[in-house]
Parts: sequence; C-alpha cells; structure tokens
Amino acid sequence: MHINIFGVGRSGTKAVQLYLAYLLAEKYDYVKINYEPFYWKNRFLDISYRGIKEHMNMPLIAINKKLPHSSAGYLESLCYGHEHSVTKFIRGNGRIQTINSIMTPDVSIVIIRDLYSVLSSVAGKSWDLLGNGLINTFDYKRLLQYINVHLPEIRKQLKYINDRMDMNALYWFVMNHIALKECDKDTHVIYYDNITAIEQLALSLGFQEGYNIRDNLFEGDNIHTQYPLMSEKTGKNPMERWNRGVMNSAIARKMHVFPVIENSKTGTIDCIAKSHTESPMRYGEKTVINIGRKHIYDDFNEQIKSKYGQFIHDKH
Repeated sequence: MHINIFGVGRSGTKAVQLYLAYLLAEKYDYVKINYEPFYWKNRFLDISYRGIKEHMNMPLIAINKKLPHSSAGYLESLCYGHEHSVTKFIRGNGRIQTINSIMTPDVSIVIIRDLYSVLSSVAGKSWDLLGNGLINTFDYKRLLQYINVHLPEIRKQLKYINDRMDMNALYWFVMNHIALKECDKDTHVIYYDNITAIEQLALSLGFQEGYNIRDNLFEGDNIHTQYPLMSEKTGKNPMERWNRGVMNSAIARKMHVFPVIENSKTGTIDCIAKSHTESPMRYGEKTVINIGRKHIYDDFNEQIKSKYGQFIHDKH
C-alpha cells in the first residue's frame, strides 16, 4: 500500500505520517518513509539537494503540466521497489494531481489546519512556508507570478499583503485553494481540528483498531527519532543535522551554488522499534505566539472552510 500525504507546512502532517507508517509497519513488518522529499533526504533531517533542485525546477503550481524528465524520475524513485510506503509533501499542494499521476498512490490525503494556528507555529520558526530561511529559492515570487496570470479573483487581495506573516497567509490560502479545487473525489481531505478522523480512515483501510493519533507515541516530532519506528541510523542526531542544514543553507544561498547531487537514496526503511532504546520525545508547555486578527486572515479562513464544505458535499 502506498499513501501520499499533502498539507501546507505546520499543518500536522508529521503526526499523520507517523501514525499511518506505524500501522503499515505493524501490518506488513516494514514501511518506506519519505519525509518531505522536496527538501529532506530522510526523516533524520539530512538535506536532499536533489529534492531541492527538483522543487525549484518544477512549477510551484503544476496543474495538467508535464514535469521535467528529471522531476518525474525523482518522484517515481520514491516508492520504486517497495510495496508499502508513506510519503508526505509540504511543498506539494499545488502539484497533487501531477504527483499522484506519477506515483499512483493507493490513498491520497490532504490535511488542512486553521490559518491562525499555522501562522502562530510559523512565527516561532527560523523558516517559513515560502522557503525563507531555507536553501530553496524564496517561493513568493513564483506564487505572485501564478496569481497574476491564473487567479485574477485573488489578485485584488494583494494590496492587503504587507509583511512576512501576510505573505505566508497568502501562500496558505492559495495552496489550500488549489488543493481543494484540483483534488479528485477519492482524495481524503481532513481538517486538523478533526484529526481523529484519520483513525476511521485507517479502519476502513483494514488496519488494526485501538491506536489514538493524539497519543504521545504519535507526537509529530517523534518521526525524527528511533522510537516508535526505527531504521538504520547514520551519523548525527536530528538537532545536529538540523543545525548543520541551517549552516549549509546560508552558505548555499550566499554562494548561489549547490553541492554535487548526492547518490544515496531518498527515504528510510523502517520497522516498529522492539525496545525503548530511544523513548518518545517529552514535550513541555509549548510557547504560543498569538497572531493578531486581520480581516484578510478571517476572509482566507472562511473561504477555505467554505470550499472544504463544498468539496465534502460534492464527494457525497
């Protein structure tokens, strides 16, 4: 079984990927995990220069477009030779149909989270949804180009976009707008507020019942550890890898060059950890950064909720 998960960054896709990967590993003894292959080589946060290259080569929004041969080959390689996989994309909402036409997943899922919750999470990070702070080219220019040509009804909103949070809100809106517009009726779209709906989906797919996605076991950041899933681990721990990645990001952006494309394969082969050699990560109280209400944010939120309601209505 192959599962593709899509969602704008900070939408809860990590927890969904970990949950479904765990169920697959339990049922079939192993699972291939591809963790945001347009930026990371694996769930332990090694940067994928090949993935970044393909992200930059592909249109940010690719509807009914033939991809470059290299990009299509990269997507095909993610599941090649493996019967069971879970791949999650946070840079794929504008490419869902195109990606799925190449990877042909058995199950396709889109996760949508309330805009204010996403912006609150982004505000506490050194990177954002548009690639600011990361290696890949700042995607805002590509977003504006698409809006100006293809989305005249959204173009009038641009006069309200004034700062970094506004830009991220615009990206959130356009990417969820495109996802809901282009998804076929077989795609499962779930609002994060109702994330436990993934448990009913899992049951319908024949997985064992009794697992709660809100259990600490499936806290999203556990996907970067060796528990509850384990794979052959190479090198430094996730935070060291992240810090190294940030340093490489700054160097690559400054030099306008990328290292030679790596030859190692994307993703990890994982099974259920038999012992607690690495306990689930413990989480204290998380810092909450309040995002002030804006008319444009409220409007974006209401439009996406309305489109979601229409998608569910049309599906049934």
